[in-house]
Amino acid sequence: MQYRSTYASYPESLAALFQHEKDNIDLFCRQTGVTCRCKLGFIIIKTAAESWALHQSALDDTILLYHKNTQDIPARPKAAIYEQYARYHIQDFYVESICYALGYVYLHELCTARKEIPFEQLPPVMQEFLTYTKRRMERPDRNMRRHKRRALLKQQKNAEKARDAQRIEELIASLFPDSV
Repeated sequence: MQYRSTYASYPESLAALFQHEKDNIDLFCRQTGVTCRCKLGFIIIKTAAESWALHQSALDDTILLYHKNTQDIPARPKAAIYEQYARYHIQDFYVESICYALGYVYLHELCTARKEIPFEQLPPVMQEFLTYTKRRMERPDRNMRRHKRRALLKQQKNAEKARDAQRIEELIASLFPDSV
């Protein structure tokens, strides 16, 4: 599944984006029990306990994630710029794709319900989502200055080489215990 979709040209509307990702959305919904439908310019996402909405801003075409209020939520800085909807508050979240938003919503529900599920027992799409986000977080920030980024990448590469060398030494030691 692709959590960060690649497009020849970015879809013009949220409905077009929904159609583009439909197969992945259906797979995600089947495995997690989340429901997702496109209605009147919104994508409505429902879990067992919560309701969410994706909406494309008329201001700058940014896709925004809204969470249905369960209590009084203070306004966030992003909320001052974008559209407001009754009974919903804006999330400080960048929507890469609809499937990425679905992964975020499912994790949010697990966290608010304080459910601790071992990684192996999560639905396969969530295992893939967590692996994707972990890899993404390990990459250096693209806005980092070039020399710092190169130094960090070199440091990561050298650490990998050191781990590989240690594994090889352990393998040799296990094959030839007398040579050590």
